[in-house]
Amino acid sequence: MKISRYTEAQILGILCETERRMPVASLCRAHRMSSALFYKWRAKYGEMDASLISQMKVMEDENRRLKRMHAGLSRRKAAREQDIILEIVRLLRAKRGFVLLPRRWIVVRLFAWATCCRRLVKDYERCASTLAATHTVAFAGFMFRNAA
Repeated sequence: MKISRYTEAQILGILCETERRMPVASLCRAHRMSSALFYKWRAKYGEMDASLISQMKVMEDENRRLKRMHAGLSRRKAAREQDIILEIVRLLRAKRGFVLLPRRWIVVRLFAWATCCRRLVKDYERCASTLAATHTVAFAGFMFRNAA
């Protein structure tokens, strides 16, 4: 949940300042907030006092917790009905982060050297026939250079 920069008491104080006939634009400038945020607060909190706001926050937290609990229970119930065993499986080390494949670099570097290209990604083509033709031309040039 996103943490608000303002407490409930501050929000109520800002909303009460408009009752003293202070313009919304200058109020927003003074508190360094947008006018959209002010109108959002006014629509949400309206004529509430501090106790009602804190009670509403408690109920929102409880609602969020109950929704999470209900989602977990319904998932377990559906698995039980289908005779499925749910297990949480951890990812392998290779799936979690970067793992260097030792031979891949040699192959890619060989293709880059054979095609006389300093870029390593020269051999990635959309069409397989274009890639095959590039490799044929590169290795033919390689053979001609070595024959001379």
